[in-house]
Amino acid sequence: NTLTNVAHVALDGTGKASAAIPSLIGSSLLLASVAQLDLFAPSPALSCATDGVDYAPLTRVAPGQLLSLFGEGLGPDFPATLPTAAGSVPVTLGGVSATFNETAAPILYAASGQVNLQVPYEVAGQSSVTMKVNYTSGGSDTLTFTVVNSQPNAFVPSPVFASCGSSLTSSVLPLVVNADFTVNSCANPAVRGTSIYLFVSGLGLAGGTPVTGAIATAATPLATDYFVD
Repeated sequence: NTLTNVAHVALDGTGKASAAIPSLIGSSLLLASVAQLDLFAPSPALSCATDGVDYAPLTRVAPGQLLSLFGEGLGPDFPATLPTAAGSVPVTLGGVSATFNETAAPILYAASGQVNLQVPYEVAGQSSVTMKVNYTSGGSDTLTFTVVNSQPNAFVPSPVFASCGSSLTSSVLPLVVNADFTVNSCANPAVRGTSIYLFVSGLGLAGGTPVTGAIATAATPLATDYFVD
C-alpha cells in the first residue's frame, strides 16, 4: 500500500484548528495530531525578551543583566522613564512591575511597546528563574530562563561606517569612552597606554557585592581573578 504523507487540517466550530499526519498501521489508517491552534485565543502582551544591550532574544539570564521586553500593551501609552534625581532604580514604574522567583526587579523604562528592567542579583546560584511581569493594564505574563554566572555583552550604539587609516570599517562597534571622556572612534582613537571605559551588561557578580537597582556613582574595578563564562 502507498500512503502519501500529507497533513490534514480541520477547523471546529469554536475556532480551534488541528493539523494531523496520516499513518498506516497494517490495514488501519490512523491520523496522528501534530499541532493545535486556537484562532480566537487572546495573544499574550509579551512578544519577546531580549538582551538590553543588542536586543538578541534570550533563553538564559545572568544576575544583574539588563533586559528589554517587547510587546503590546505592556506599559503606559506615555513612556515612563527613570527620574534623573533617583538614587536607585524603582521596582514599579508607570504601573509596571516584575519579579524573578518572587524577587522584585528594578524597572528602568516602561512604555506600551517596551519595558527595560534589571535581573536581580539575588538569582545568582539558582539553576532557573521565572520572570513574572505585571502590566499597567492589570494583566501579566511569565517566562522561565536558565540562570548562568555571566554572559557579558557590550553596548552597541549604532552601526559605524568609517575609515581607519587605509582600512574601511563597516561593522557594529561597541560604545567605548577614552580617558578624556570623549567617545572612541576611528577618528578619535585612545592614546596608547591610557585607560578606556567599556560599557557592558551581564557581568554577574563581578566587582564584589553589587546591589540590585543601585545607581553607581563611580566605576568599580573588577577582581583580578575574575573570569567570565
